[in-house]
Amino acid sequence: MKDGKKQERGAKSGHISKSVLSRLIQSRRRSYSLRMMPMIDVIFLLLIFFLVTAKFRPKEDFLPVALPSDSQSSELNLIEPLLIELSSNDNGLAVVIGGYGELTVPDDEPETGLVDFERMLLEVFEAQSRTVGDPVELDCSDNLKWQHLALVYNMLYGLGINDITFPLSE
Repeated sequence: MKDGKKQERGAKSGHISKSVLSRLIQSRRRSYSLRMMPMIDVIFLLLIFFLVTAKFRPKEDFLPVALPSDSQSSELNLIEPLLIELSSNDNGLAVVIGGYGELTVPDDEPETGLVDFERMLLEVFEAQSRTVGDPVELDCSDNLKWQHLALVYNMLYGLGINDITFPLSE
């Protein structure tokens, strides 16, 4: 009876038995512990997801390029542009094609003059073994009218000549 009274007194006075105390400590430790198994499962699922959805680039390679040798570079010739001199005069447009022929395109009948210009240009192309891909250089005089330059440029472009340049002067 004395022992039962001591236990009651101890409980009343604020003493906790060791077994109760150890159970409280263990329950607190369990509540703060991390469960690693579900976290590892999630990590593996994410890893599998990224491996499956990843798009791997193919290995880059160098493009094969055939560079010219030294002997081929000396054989490389640039095509000299065909020089067409343009100037305006009292009758219309005066044209000199590559020093071979001179022609006047009258202002009152530019269609007939342009037909003659086209014929002469094709004769010069044939005589010099030129193609429409070869460059043409338009040398314009200071008195050239814009309408004359536009007529010649449009006619050359209509023939398929796309490499049309103008010489630079200082």
